[in-house]
Amino acid sequence: MELQKKRSLGFLVTLNSVHFGTNYLWLAYESLILPMQIGRIEPSSLSELYLGLIAFFGVSTGVIISLLSGIFSDNYSIFFGKRSPYILIGSAITVISLYSGLLSLGSIYLIFIVFATIQIGTNISSGSYQPLLPDLIVEEQRGKAAGINGFATLIGNAAGIAITGYLESLEMYRYSLIAMMIVILASSLITTMTIRNNETPVRPKKFGFVKAAKEIFRPKRGYETFFILVAGSFMFFLGITGLSFFEYYYFQNVLNISNPASQVALAGVAVLLFSALGSVLFGSLSDKYGRKLFLMAAPIISGVATALIPGLHSFTLFVVVGAFIGLGFGIFFSISKAMASDLAPENHEGKYMAYYNISVSESSAIASLLYGVVLASFASSRFGFTVVFEMSALFYLFAFLILFVFVKRMSPKRIIKHEKRDGIH
Repeated sequence: MELQKKRSLGFLVTLNSVHFGTNYLWLAYESLILPMQIGRIEPSSLSELYLGLIAFFGVSTGVIISLLSGIFSDNYSIFFGKRSPYILIGSAITVISLYSGLLSLGSIYLIFIVFATIQIGTNISSGSYQPLLPDLIVEEQRGKAAGINGFATLIGNAAGIAITGYLESLEMYRYSLIAMMIVILASSLITTMTIRNNETPVRPKKFGFVKAAKEIFRPKRGYETFFILVAGSFMFFLGITGLSFFEYYYFQNVLNISNPASQVALAGVAVLLFSALGSVLFGSLSDKYGRKLFLMAAPIISGVATALIPGLHSFTLFVVVGAFIGLGFGIFFSISKAMASDLAPENHEGKYMAYYNISVSESSAIASLLYGVVLASFASSRFGFTVVFEMSALFYLFAFLILFVFVKRMSPKRIIKHEKRDGIH
């Protein structure tokens, strides 16, 4: 059990620094760099299909690595701490992968290899830093901490897509990757310095890769409610995460924008600012008023807004509606993570937060493949994007129904984790 006590605002901010860095990279790379890399080599209608395939297999690799990293950091410490060495190792692999991206990537296979190694590096880190919330933060502060977590994540997204989009519009591709390397290293160092005196190394007599792999398929009995939350979160994130891969092509082929990189950046910043606001505000409010109502409202807000997009024909209206999608995303991101932290069983936080992380990462992998196949089938036409947006809205509806079951299973008496079988408030 890690040292849990009330934390200062400064501690909560620096604890979440690594989320800023990782997400500075993720959305910008997926929305801007990866589509442009593929477009330079395969400018045909197959570019969406290649993008979907690369995203699916790359992100799926990352999901497995995240699970293993969470389990290893739960059970076996290396060097000087429980979580921090894994964070630093993952960041180092990410930086090396980005550096290799500075070279000329002349084939789809090389683009995939670089993307997959970036996923490996970032997920070694994320599998280890996701459990820091239940590790170090008392339950009554987790909504606030998750709100700051969401704020750091979404501001990282916004900063990454804004700076990368600006550099790409100036054809300064190399500098955009160098900026990512600097941010990844700096943010991971800030977080590891923050937790260095707050983690207790774990050194069992026997623990190895085979045991870690088996642990993936051994969830504890009595935590079914946790997995209903994961299923609902998976459907919610299925509605939104895969869309970011194809936003560049939507602006280029449907809205007929001549400089899609700069407009993707502009729209991304606007949407993510609303997401960050929703995350930090409603995350904090959930500590006081409970999490259920906010959790149920989020898929309604984002789902209705997404269903309206096919009827829009201007960039301005897209940004306005996108702000509501972003607001719902920000609310859900912080509330669902706080709930997952409340429900994760003690001494298994790494594994269970990795299970939760599947709802974010694997939904992105599946959605990107699914949307890529649809868009390739319709040659990136307006109708193809209409199908994609309405599919996304349908996923939000499924999320709402599953989360309704989750909320119905909750009892007012199940407030403190471990006091009852699957307590939360």
